[in-house]
Parts: sequence; structure tokens; C-alpha cells
Amino acid sequence: MSPARCMIVIVAYNCWRHLFLCLEALQAQTVSGFRIVIVDNGDANPGQLERAESYQNTTYIKSGSNLGFAAGNNRGLDK
Repeated sequence: MSPARCMIVIVAYNCWRHLFLCLEALQAQTVSGFRIVIVDNGDANPGQLERAESYQNTTYIKSGSNLGFAAGNNRGLDK
């Protein structure tokens, strides 16, 4: 697989309902070559977020606590 041309980092905190709408929209794009990284920023329903890895080119990272928005993005970029 070729490297992604674009990385989309989503920092998720108690938003899984919105997250899946966002993932559906991203999967419907005609643009290719992107990778999605979801950082669980201490979500109350982590089991819901883990399901996100079933989407194509999507990685799930569990942070274990609320790192804040900036640190959550940094965690995603490190992956």
C-alpha cells in the first residue's frame, strides 16, 4: 500500500454519534490517498469508538484520558 497523501486526525470526546456520520462522509469522498486516525480522548463510550476501525484506512488510538485537543492531535500525528 502506498503512503497516504493526507492524514485526517479526529480527536473524539463523547461524540461517537457524530463521529460515525463524519466517517460515512469521508468514505463517500471521491478523493483517495487519505488516512484517518481517531484519537479517543477519554470518551465515556470507548466501545463505540473502537468500531471505527472497521472503516477503510482508519486507525483507532485509545489515549486513556482526556489529553486536551492539541495533545490529542499530536498523539494522532505520532501514529
